[in-house]
Amino acid sequence: MFSVSEMYLWMIPLLPLLGSVVIVAVGRRWFPDQCHIPCIAGAVGACAFSILAFMAVMNHEGSTPIKTGANAPWIKVDDLDKEKGASVEVFFSLRADALTAVMLVMVTFVGSLIAI
Repeated sequence: MFSVSEMYLWMIPLLPLLGSVVIVAVGRRWFPDQCHIPCIAGAVGACAFSILAFMAVMNHEGSTPIKTGANAPWIKVDDLDKEKGASVEVFFSLRADALTAVMLVMVTFVGSLIAI
């Protein structure tokens, strides 16, 4: 299904999202004084996965970037203009090349420092 490097790319946005869902869903009931822990864990986990993705991109053979979900349909709107029959389709993919990997590490590292 996914290669290991593709899994790294998916975990970077999913861990902070999971941390915020945990805080909203059960934060006050399960750990009212420690609600910041899932937020910090998600940010630090995203930083760790961005470092792993950076290392995977730097060790990747050739100049092709790591891609996952390439051109997967995300949003499709039919009949925008009924006279012309126009429609819009938006595609979604995750991609990591050298510049993206460096920026991922920098942004997630600063974000985790902010969360801490």
